[in-house]
Amino acid sequence: MKSNYLIKVSSVNIVEGDKTETEIITHADFELLADGYNIVYREENQGREEETRIRVIKGKRVEVRRFAEMETEMTIEKGIRHISYHRLPFGEFSLDVVGKEVVSELSEDGARLDFSYATFSGGESLGTAEFNMTVRKKGRIPGDFLREEQENVKNCK
Repeated sequence: MKSNYLIKVSSVNIVEGDKTETEIITHADFELLADGYNIVYREENQGREEETRIRVIKGKRVEVRRFAEMETEMTIEKGIRHISYHRLPFGEFSLDVVGKEVVSELSEDGARLDFSYATFSGGESLGTAEFNMTVRKKGRIPGDFLREEQENVKNCK
Protein backbone atom coordinates (compact mmCIF):
# COMPACT_ATOMS: atom_id res chain seq x y z
CA MET A 1 0.00 0.00 0.00
CA LYS A 2 1.06 3.56 -0.62
CA SER A 3 0.44 6.23 2.01
CA ASN A 4 1.02 9.28 -0.16
CA TYR A 5 -2.71 10.06 -0.40
CA LEU A 6 -5.20 12.23 1.48
CA ILE A 7 -8.83 11.34 2.03
CA LYS A 8 -11.78 13.62 2.68
CA VAL A 9 -14.74 11.84 4.29
CA SER A 10 -18.09 13.58 4.68
CA SER A 11 -21.01 11.76 6.29
CA VAL A 12 -24.60 12.41 7.24
CA ASN A 13 -26.27 10.03 9.69
CA ILE A 14 -29.92 10.22 10.67
CA VAL A 15 -30.94 7.98 13.57
CA GLU A 16 -34.45 8.24 15.00
CA GLY A 17 -34.75 11.74 13.54
CA ASP A 18 -31.44 13.05 14.94
CA LYS A 19 -29.08 14.23 12.20
CA THR A 20 -25.29 14.18 12.64
CA GLU A 21 -22.88 15.53 10.01
CA THR A 22 -19.13 14.97 10.12
CA GLU A 23 -16.17 15.69 7.89
CA ILE A 24 -12.51 14.72 8.23
CA ILE A 25 -9.41 15.07 6.10
CA THR A 26 -6.53 12.72 6.89
CA HIS A 27 -3.76 10.61 5.37
CA ALA A 28 -4.79 7.42 3.59
CA ASP A 29 -3.39 4.29 2.03
CA PHE A 30 -4.81 3.52 -1.40
CA GLU A 31 -4.27 0.33 -3.39
CA LEU A 32 -5.65 -0.68 -6.78
CA LEU A 33 -6.67 -4.33 -7.10
CA ALA A 34 -7.68 -6.46 -10.08
CA ASP A 35 -11.36 -6.23 -9.07
CA GLY A 36 -11.43 -2.83 -7.30
CA TYR A 37 -9.45 -1.00 -4.64
CA ASN A 38 -8.67 -0.70 -0.93
CA ILE A 39 -8.66 2.44 1.20
CA VAL A 40 -7.27 2.52 4.74
CA TYR A 41 -7.29 5.63 6.91
CA ARG A 42 -6.68 6.42 10.55
CA GLU A 43 -8.04 9.15 12.77
CA GLU A 44 -7.83 10.09 16.42
CA ASN A 45 -11.01 10.23 18.47
CA GLN A 46 -10.89 11.22 22.15
CA GLY A 47 -7.25 10.17 22.43
CA ARG A 48 -7.75 6.79 20.74
CA GLU A 49 -6.50 5.90 17.29
CA GLU A 50 -9.21 4.44 15.07
CA GLU A 51 -8.75 2.74 11.73
CA THR A 52 -11.19 2.24 8.86
CA ARG A 53 -10.57 -0.25 6.06
CA ILE A 54 -12.72 -0.08 2.94
CA ARG A 55 -12.69 -2.49 0.04
CA VAL A 56 -14.59 -1.60 -3.11
CA ILE A 57 -15.32 -4.55 -5.40
CA LYS A 58 -16.21 -3.92 -9.05
CA GLY A 59 -17.49 -0.46 -8.09
CA LYS A 60 -20.71 -1.99 -6.75
CA ARG A 61 -19.92 -3.58 -3.40
CA VAL A 62 -18.40 -1.75 -0.40
CA GLU A 63 -17.01 -3.69 2.54
CA VAL A 64 -16.23 -1.61 5.63
CA ARG A 65 -14.27 -2.73 8.69
CA ARG A 66 -13.81 -0.17 11.43
CA PHE A 67 -11.47 -0.75 14.35
CA ALA A 68 -12.45 1.64 17.14
CA GLU A 69 -14.20 1.61 20.51
CA MET A 70 -17.14 0.18 18.55
CA GLU A 71 -15.78 -2.25 15.97
CA THR A 72 -17.93 -2.56 12.87
CA GLU A 73 -18.14 -4.90 9.89
CA MET A 74 -20.63 -4.14 7.15
CA THR A 75 -21.27 -4.67 3.46
CA ILE A 76 -23.17 -2.21 1.29
CA GLU A 77 -24.66 -3.14 -2.11
CA LYS A 78 -27.53 -1.27 -3.75
CA GLY A 79 -30.84 -2.97 -3.03
CA ILE A 80 -29.32 -5.88 -1.09
CA ARG A 81 -29.82 -6.57 2.62
CA HIS A 82 -26.72 -7.58 4.60
CA ILE A 83 -26.19 -8.15 8.30
CA SER A 84 -23.69 -5.77 9.91
CA TYR A 85 -21.83 -6.65 13.09
CA HIS A 86 -20.91 -4.23 15.87
CA ARG A 87 -18.70 -5.01 18.87
CA LEU A 88 -18.80 -2.86 21.98
CA PRO A 89 -16.89 -3.36 25.25
CA PHE A 90 -20.08 -4.81 26.80
CA GLY A 91 -21.15 -7.09 23.94
CA GLU A 92 -22.06 -7.54 20.30
CA PHE A 93 -25.13 -6.72 18.26
CA SER A 94 -26.15 -6.88 14.63
CA LEU A 95 -28.25 -4.71 12.35
CA ASP A 96 -29.69 -5.21 8.90
CA VAL A 97 -28.17 -2.85 6.33
CA VAL A 98 -29.86 -2.21 2.98
CA GLY A 99 -27.74 -0.40 0.42
CA LYS A 100 -29.41 2.58 -1.20
CA GLU A 101 -26.60 3.68 -3.53
CA VAL A 102 -22.99 2.90 -4.42
CA VAL A 103 -21.11 5.13 -6.87
CA SER A 104 -17.39 4.66 -7.45
CA GLU A 105 -15.13 6.58 -9.82
CA LEU A 106 -11.43 5.94 -10.34
CA SER A 107 -9.01 8.49 -11.79
CA GLU A 108 -5.25 8.76 -12.22
CA ASP A 109 -5.22 10.91 -9.05
CA GLY A 110 -7.23 8.57 -6.79
CA ALA A 111 -10.90 7.75 -6.35
CA ARG A 112 -14.31 9.07 -5.42
CA LEU A 113 -16.71 6.85 -3.48
CA ASP A 114 -20.27 7.70 -2.50
CA PHE A 115 -22.52 5.22 -0.74
CA SER A 116 -25.65 5.28 1.37
CA TYR A 117 -27.70 2.76 3.29
CA ALA A 118 -30.62 2.31 5.66
CA THR A 119 -30.43 0.35 8.93
CA PHE A 120 -33.08 -1.91 10.44
CA SER A 121 -33.47 -3.94 13.62
CA GLY A 122 -36.29 -6.44 14.07
CA GLY A 123 -37.89 -5.13 10.90
CA GLU A 124 -38.05 -1.58 12.29
CA SER A 125 -36.28 1.25 10.48
CA LEU A 126 -33.55 2.85 12.61
CA GLY A 127 -32.04 5.40 10.26
CA THR A 128 -29.96 6.20 7.22
CA ALA A 129 -26.35 7.05 6.49
CA GLU A 130 -24.63 8.69 3.54
CA PHE A 131 -20.87 8.80 2.95
CA ASN A 132 -18.94 10.82 0.37
CA MET A 133 -15.21 10.07 0.10
CA THR A 134 -12.54 11.57 -2.09
CA VAL A 135 -9.03 10.07 -2.18
CA ARG A 136 -6.34 12.14 -3.91
CA LYS A 137 -2.64 11.66 -4.42
CA LYS A 138 -0.61 14.25 -2.52
CA GLY A 139 0.68 16.92 -4.88
CA ARG A 140 -2.35 16.47 -7.16
CA ILE A 141 -5.02 17.84 -4.86
CA PRO A 142 -7.41 20.44 -6.27
CA GLY A 143 -7.87 23.68 -4.31
CA ASP A 144 -11.49 22.97 -3.42
CA PHE A 145 -10.46 19.73 -1.68
CA LEU A 146 -8.94 21.68 1.23
CA ARG A 147 -10.69 25.05 0.85
CA GLU A 148 -13.59 24.22 3.19
CA GLU A 149 -11.18 23.00 5.87
CA GLN A 150 -9.10 26.19 5.59
CA GLU A 151 -12.26 28.30 5.97
CA ASN A 152 -13.29 26.32 9.07
CA VAL A 153 -9.87 26.93 10.67
CA LYS A 154 -10.15 30.71 9.98
CA ASN A 155 -13.64 30.84 11.50
CA CYS A 156 -12.45 29.10 14.70
CA LYS A 157 -9.78 31.71 15.45
